[in-house]
Amino acid sequence: MSATQKPSIDREQLLARFRATVRETIAKASTPHNGKNTASFALRHFIHPHGYELAFDYMRIYAEETGDTLDERGVCEFGAYGELWLPKALALRAEAMKADVESSAAN
Repeated sequence: MSATQKPSIDREQLLARFRATVRETIAKASTPHNGKNTASFALRHFIHPHGYELAFDYMRIYAEETGDTLDERGVCEFGAYGELWLPKALALRAEAMKADVESSAAN
C-alpha cells in the first residue's frame, strides 16, 4: 500500500465506528437532550458527503442509541427531518428498491 492510499474500512467497521461515536457523544453531554442533539451532528457528518449508502443503517443506530423514533420510511424523526442530505438518501434508497424489484422480476 502506498503512502497516499487509505486502508479500506468495511461496512460493519463504519457502523461500529458510528455507534461508538454516538455513545461517546451522549456520554459527554450535559443533558440527554444535548446528547441527542449533538449525536445528530454525528449522523450528518457520517452520511454527508460519502455515506449515503449507509444512511438508513446510521439512522437506525442513531434511533437505537438516542431513543429517537423512526417513521415508516426508516427516517429519524429528530435526527434527520429537515436535513439537506435526507432527500438524496431517500432518492438513493428508492433507486435501490426499484433495481431490486426489476431484478426480481427479471428472474
